Amino acid sequence: SLGASAGYLDNKYTRWPSLDPLTLQPIDLSNTRFTRAPKWKIDLRGSYTLPLASDIGEIKLNANFSYVSKIIHQLIPAVRTDPNNPQSGLRCYRERTVANGYPVSLADGARVWLDCKPGNHNVDLSIDWKDFLGKEGLTLTAAVTNLTKNIWTPSQANQDRNGGFTAFQPAVPRMWTIRARYEF
Repeated sequence: SLGASAGYLDNKYTRWPSLDPLTLQPIDLSNTRFTRAPKWKIDLRGSYTLPLASDIGEIKLNANFSYVSKIIHQLIPAVRTDPNNPQSGLRCYRERTVANGYPVSLADGARVWLDCKPGNHNVDLSIDWKDFLGKEGLTLTAAVTNLTKNIWTPSQANQDRNGGFTAFQPAVPRMWTIRARYEF
């Protein structure tokens, strides 16, 4: 069997009059994207049952793929409200360089995610053997989660604007599991 689902969200505030916190001048924050709401979420899944004799049991192969597009974590306008201040608008990332204020010991040129988190995908696989070797009610399952070693999750604490750091909650690491279940 095959299955799929997709979600698209055009998530912007249609009207949002506000004040600039630095100048106290009126600004229009309309078209600012919602936080923690990706534009796209896609899930694909499939399973295949091997054609085996009933005295062996039923073996089913399962696969799941999921994708989430970029997620914005800061409720700030997408376009700078002050052309001279890069902090006045959405900045998804910057490079870790001396020119961007990092000390030489940390300036490796790597991309640092600030107000956004990149999109990510994940793959999970499993094999279910129901009625293992003809033993009714005994099911063995072998599975691997996060096959692609995805490191991102939707959680983020961004203090780059204030404290100079951004912290992400790491994804659950790749895990291999074997499970036996007996139903009676």
